[in-house]
Amino acid sequence: MPSFDWKEKHLSAPIAATVIQDSITYPNGRGYPKARPDGKIILGDNLNVMAALLPEYENRINLIYADPPFFTNRKFPARVGRGEDSRKPSKWKLAEGYHDSWTDIDSYLQFLYERLSLMYRLLAPNGTLYLHLDWHADAYARLILDEIFGADNFINEIIWAYHGPSPIRSAFNRKHDTILMYAKSKDYVFNADDVREPYSQSTVTTFKSSPKAGFGKIPDLERGKVPEDWWYFPVVARLHNERTGYPTQKPEALLERIILASSNKNDLVADFFFRFGYNFVSCGKTR
Repeated sequence: MPSFDWKEKHLSAPIAATVIQDSITYPNGRGYPKARPDGKIILGDNLNVMAALLPEYENRINLIYADPPFFTNRKFPARVGRGEDSRKPSKWKLAEGYHDSWTDIDSYLQFLYERLSLMYRLLAPNGTLYLHLDWHADAYARLILDEIFGADNFINEIIWAYHGPSPIRSAFNRKHDTILMYAKSKDYVFNADDVREPYSQSTVTTFKSSPKAGFGKIPDLERGKVPEDWWYFPVVARLHNERTGYPTQKPEALLERIILASSNKNDLVADFFFRFGYNFVSCGKTR
C-alpha cells in the first residue's frame, strides 16, 4: 500500500486520564440495589480516556461506533430547552454544542489518526469498527484505516441516505453520510439473520409472476434479505420523539442495525464520540 502522510504525522504514548467515579445510576431502576451497572459514561478528552481504558479493555471491546467531527469547520449549538415550540427554532434555548473547526486538514488528520490507533488496540480480535463521516474527509479516513487495520480488513463502505432541505443550488444536494466498516481480523462477528428485512413488494410480485425471474434462483421471500450497503433512515427531525436537541444526533434505528449486525449479547460496545464532539465516552455491554 502507498503511504499517506501529512505534516507532523506521528504516534506518541498518550497521557492516560485519571478516571474518577462520580455517580452510579440504574436506568429505570433496573438491577437496583444488587447488580452493578455494566456500562460507563466518561467525561473527558477521548484520547486520554481511551489510554486510561487500555489496562482493562485492550483487545476486549467487540464493537466500536465512532461519530467524530466531520471537518465541516462549523460551530454547532445544542438545544437545552424543552418547552419551546418545535416549529420555531429561532426561539429555542441553546448552549454551545461542539466546535468542528480546525487550523488545517493536517491537524484534523492527526486528531483522527491518534484516536483510531487507540480504537484498534481496544478492539477484540473479532471486533469491528464503524467510522461515521461524510464527504468532507471520508476519503482521507479510509487511507488512515487502511494503514491501521490493513486494507484487507475493509468490509463495507455504507451509505446512509436521508432527505431534507438543502441550500445548495449549484450541485446535486448532498444527502448522505459514509460509514466505513473495518474488522480487526477475518474472524469478525456478522449476524446476517438479525438484520434481515422484507423484500420489496415489486420483488415479491416479480418472483410470483414468473418462474424465470432471477435466472432460476428463487430467494426465500419469507426469510427476507440482508440489507444492501446503502441504508435509508430519516434524520432525527424536530418532531421525532427520540429528538434530544443534540445538533448532529443520529437515528436510533441506524445504531440498532449496527449493534445487531456486529455484536452478540453481553458483548462490549463503545462509542468514543458519544456526546458533545469528543467530551463523553460510552462503553458497556449489549443486552
